[in-house]
Amino acid sequence: MNLKRVMALVQTVAMVTTLTVGISFASTEQTEAADNIQLSSPIEISAQENEEAEYEFSVSETGYYKIYSEICEYEFYGTLYEKVNGEWKMLINDEDTHTNSNFVIKYAFHAGTDYKIKVREAENQQFNATVYVEKWEPDVIGVRSKNIYCNVGDDIELKPYLVVENEQVVEDLGVEGITYKWFMGGNDENIISTDSSYIVKNITSDQMEPIGNLDIGCTVSKNGEMLDSVYFSANDIEYTYEVEKTVVYVDNGDSVALAPTITDYYGNKVDINDSRFTYKWYQEGNEECISTQPTYNFTGKFDNIATTNIECGVYKDGRYVGGAWFNIIDKQCAYDFEEGIVYAHKDGSAMLAPTIIDSLNNKVVKDPEAEGLTMEWYKITRVKTGEYEYNYTDPVKVGSGFHYAIDKVSSSDFYSNDDEKESAYFEARLYKEGKLIYIKTFEIYDVDELEEENVELYQIVRTQAGNTVNLVPEIYKHGNYIESDETYQFTWAKNVDDKYIEIENKNDKKLVVNVSENDIFKDNNNTIYRCFIYKDGEYIREARFVILSTDDNNTGAITKPVTPEVTTPEVTTKTPEATTPEVTTKTPEATTPEVTNKTPETNVPETTTKSSEINSTEATTKAVGNTTTQANESSIASTTEALVASTETKVEKTKATVKTIKNAVKISLKKVKNAKGYEIQISNTKKFKNKGLIKKTVKGNSAVVKKLKGNKKYFVRVRAYKIVNGKKVYGAWTKIKAVKTKK
Repeated sequence: MNLKRVMALVQTVAMVTTLTVGISFASTEQTEAADNIQLSSPIEISAQENEEAEYEFSVSETGYYKIYSEICEYEFYGTLYEKVNGEWKMLINDEDTHTNSNFVIKYAFHAGTDYKIKVREAENQQFNATVYVEKWEPDVIGVRSKNIYCNVGDDIELKPYLVVENEQVVEDLGVEGITYKWFMGGNDENIISTDSSYIVKNITSDQMEPIGNLDIGCTVSKNGEMLDSVYFSANDIEYTYEVEKTVVYVDNGDSVALAPTITDYYGNKVDINDSRFTYKWYQEGNEECISTQPTYNFTGKFDNIATTNIECGVYKDGRYVGGAWFNIIDKQCAYDFEEGIVYAHKDGSAMLAPTIIDSLNNKVVKDPEAEGLTMEWYKITRVKTGEYEYNYTDPVKVGSGFHYAIDKVSSSDFYSNDDEKESAYFEARLYKEGKLIYIKTFEIYDVDELEEENVELYQIVRTQAGNTVNLVPEIYKHGNYIESDETYQFTWAKNVDDKYIEIENKNDKKLVVNVSENDIFKDNNNTIYRCFIYKDGEYIREARFVILSTDDNNTGAITKPVTPEVTTPEVTTKTPEATTPEVTTKTPEATTPEVTNKTPETNVPETTTKSSEINSTEATTKAVGNTTTQANESSIASTTEALVASTETKVEKTKATVKTIKNAVKISLKKVKNAKGYEIQISNTKKFKNKGLIKKTVKGNSAVVKKLKGNKKYFVRVRAYKIVNGKKVYGAWTKIKAVKTKK
């Protein structure tokens, strides 16, 4: 640590003469400089360029504390660590997202525990800042459980955790008004304790997942009003393993030996030749086991598709303990990009602009076209075919290039979680010299239907270099445009090649730009103007301005949809990210799959979950225009055909039998041939609205869904799915079952 920073801290501590019980700070190198400091006393911190301010501390009294920085001209990031077994474990990382502070860290601190805070400036500049420490009263908004890992015969402590503001999870250190009722057997009237935790003595294998069930729950209330009921699962450490997902790059025609990397609960690597472990290998799209050996030799054969997947399921003593995909990629096509979501108003603008990454060298591709890359954009629309049953249209080509701009978003462009509404999403397909690399999805959400306001909105301005444009953020309330008044404030900046540049405009709503070539968004230049909107000092949202050339035709407002030459079979779901495909190992059928069960790295991603948000601010490369030649169109068409034709995409409709038990429903399913799993949806409305909707994915053909309210009516539907070339393909929904839980 920089000695200058240490001495600055020492001087700050020495200035405090009135000491109380509170926070004790120490430098990493000079622990003798430690002292108690008064709560709310300012702590001056500093760091040189490309350095971090780093301080260790402890609390003399267990409790809730808040550590925060004052707002200033710097952009700070704060990270909290805890020392566990001599090693620093990261707890919380908080970025510059607050109105009155650069970072805020709130946590339940324990006396006698060593903590460390790191503070850095976003641009790694030299900085000086002031940090404060205060006691914190958490606002409890929910409750959550954590999985327990133990050995047979252990005594275990079950403890609910409190969900506070910003979805942070903390221990209950004595929050006023929080009460507990522990019960067994799903019967919340069978109260066994009212303490904040519950001890299970001498736990047996029958009480452990996945073959047993702890069957203990806890109802947590705040000031007499129930927050939620949580359930607990115990996992046998002896059968808790992680199987590493692996990306392998292979030259076309070369062979590679695949071997699973397995670690136990303690992080120790497992000898794959241990006789207690057995294996099952599967080729993507093939239901037949291709090997039972610890390793598998694969020969790379890449024609029109640049990637394939090999699955390895791992068993111990005949019990499934984990599985993982080997994502095998043609080394010449080692590129990737993130899928994402954007927000827009109806008739507003939307900008889809992924960043292309060179996966081998872990760097942004500055000129994708020069490396033989092309990208095409397709639109898929959900069509209602019956009561609560939908199909998806064949993809319709809407553009080519490394961005897709929509000057005027229509209602048919939005993605919606409401099954009653028309819904659409967009596919970006990345190719190299006609060989398909990835298909990933982008969604546009109607911001007027969201509760949150803190979202980024794009506004597209079309002009030519040499002209002057006025950038004016549009402000809406409840979907209606309003004129700003004195209660709104504005600050401006722009991003150029990952550099953040503040713009002085005296907080005016309008920014006048004399447009140069560097201001126009195009290949090798992704300049974005940013306007941060505040109301009465509180941050509302950000408006992002993209200046496009009037000649830029990669836009939904100009380009007419062109149906691709190949007819794509029906696909009834969005494409999950191909780098993390679902593990489809034959898992033993579970009769009571628990929501909180831990099967390492095998959780099936929900297709309705929002993808990682697109970050056009950090994107440094975009290509413009239709770069695909006529000759390449034919190659791409054959690639798409190869992608969807390798396996039949139709999925049989399952049947479901639903029975109710205390605060839960038990679902039995008709097994569907070649299905990889089943999606269960439970809602308190027949329309399966997003609010209150429960979504679960199971491998077996039976499941018990808990955490429901007693004496309440629920609606249940189920559909089967399978994986086709990395894509999750769904069958039709079952008929809706209406049930009422037992009181």
